[in-house]
Amino acid sequence: MQSTRECQVFGCDRAGQRWHKGRLDLVCTLHKKRWNRNGCYELETPDQRFLAGLIFMPSGCIEWSKSTNPDGYGKIQVGGKTVAAHRFAWERVHGEISAGKMVMHSCDNPPCCNTSHMSLGDNAANMQDMLAKGRNWHQQKTHCPQGHPLDKVLSTTGYRYCGECNRLAPKARRAKVSISEYVKRLEVAI
Repeated sequence: MQSTRECQVFGCDRAGQRWHKGRLDLVCTLHKKRWNRNGCYELETPDQRFLAGLIFMPSGCIEWSKSTNPDGYGKIQVGGKTVAAHRFAWERVHGEISAGKMVMHSCDNPPCCNTSHMSLGDNAANMQDMLAKGRNWHQQKTHCPQGHPLDKVLSTTGYRYCGECNRLAPKARRAKVSISEYVKRLEVAI
C-alpha cells in the first residue's frame, strides 16, 4: 500500500511515498536514498562528503576516490555547482582563492587533495612548473610529422622546432606547397 502525501522530514515539501524496506516512514525519494546511504535523513554537508571521499596513500598524497574529470582531477558538488576537489580542500584550509589564481600540485598527482602538496600561482607559473617537470607534450616528441629529428632547442612555450623543416619552409612557400608536399617532391627527385 503506497500513499502519497507530504514528506515527513522537517522542512521538506516534496511528495512522499510510504515504503516498507525496514521502515514505514512517509518520505520522499531523496530522503529515502539518504536513509539507505547514511542511516539518517539529515543532509550531508559538503565537508562530510569530501572527507568520506579521501584515501590516505603511503606516498603522502591524500587522494580523492570519488568522481573525477577526464584529466583525473576530483570533482565534488557544492551548492549545486561542480567544484574541483583540490580547490575545495585549499579553500577549506587557506580561504578563498583570488581571481586569476590556480592551485598547483607539487606532487603531479591530479586526485591529490593534500594541501601541503599544493601552492597558489597564476597560469604562467603553472606552465613554467609544467615545463620544468617535463610534462609538456611537446617535450615528449622526438620527430616532426615529416620524420625529421626535432632540434633540442625549446621555445618559451616548450615547443621544439624541426631545423630541417624550418630550412625547407621558405622554398616550400616559394613553390606554393606545404612542407610535406615539398619533402615528397624532393624524395621523388632523388
